[in-house]
Amino acid sequence: MNELIKANINVMKYLGERKNHPAFALPNSVPDPYYQQGSHPDVVERIWDQLGASLPKDCRCLVYGVPALVHPKSGIIFALSRGTNYFLRLSEKIIDEAIKSGAETHIKWVG
Repeated sequence: MNELIKANINVMKYLGERKNHPAFALPNSVPDPYYQQGSHPDVVERIWDQLGASLPKDCRCLVYGVPALVHPKSGIIFALSRGTNYFLRLSEKIIDEAIKSGAETHIKWVG
């Protein structure tokens, strides 16, 4: 994969502090990709096992050691986990449709 893809530049800069990890790696390149990768394992499960399971091809990847979904042909990162959050790259059309259907674009803390 090419880390210089224009669509990924800001994500790669954001993750750049993790340069001790390869830019792109397969999940099986580490002993337990759900733990020790800077994300809560429930969040990794959400993007890899729930969102990723709906895709026609396996898109799971570690980007600088961070669990992500990466398009297998274009190399564009479209989902990324970080801590207890995950981030999705969506088209404006899909965002508009999701908001009209009740989706929210902010974190709501309860408790």
